[in-house]
Amino acid sequence: AGPIEAQIKRGIENTYNMDYALADRTFDSVISADQEHPSGYFFKAMVNFWRAITNTDNTGYDEAYRQQLDLAIEKADKRLEENEFDLAGLFYKGASLGMRARIFAIRPNWEDAVGILLGDAKEGIKYLNQLEERIPANGDVLFGRGLYNFYVEAVKEDNASLAPIIGMFAAGNKRAGLQMLELAAQRATYSRVEAKYEL
Repeated sequence: AGPIEAQIKRGIENTYNMDYALADRTFDSVISADQEHPSGYFFKAMVNFWRAITNTDNTGYDEAYRQQLDLAIEKADKRLEENEFDLAGLFYKGASLGMRARIFAIRPNWEDAVGILLGDAKEGIKYLNQLEERIPANGDVLFGRGLYNFYVEAVKEDNASLAPIIGMFAAGNKRAGLQMLELAAQRATYSRVEAKYEL
């Protein structure tokens, strides 16, 4: 996994330097190296997420974003069918579901956000919980769990009438979420900058 991991880290750096075209090419080469691995598709979606948050009026990449995450989920599912404890499968399945939910932080349509929190985000956290049992205190897992904890409470606070419904299905803890994001900002391999952005 050495050269591929180096490529991923390079692509992430390109993304944070806002060199999105180079990041896309880097992640295309990750996909070419192993078309069945979910990582390249997931990180291509991440490039489109950063395109979106640096220009929130531009929805032109939203469709590609969703398609790339769907592909990452499909590839993760194949790995989990072969081995339900596959670490890459668990991580990318959980992370992709969470990323699919995350776009609503910048496209604030709370009705959609509620559906996503009760659907994608809640399912995503299930995979991250399994992963945490196997690799406790992993910074990238903490990032996903922190986001979920924080946003569940944020949506409840912003929508008093929906709070009881959300509370029946999803429990969050804003303070715990912030603490997890702070730890992720210090420890995470792939999502350190993401955690700092969310903080």
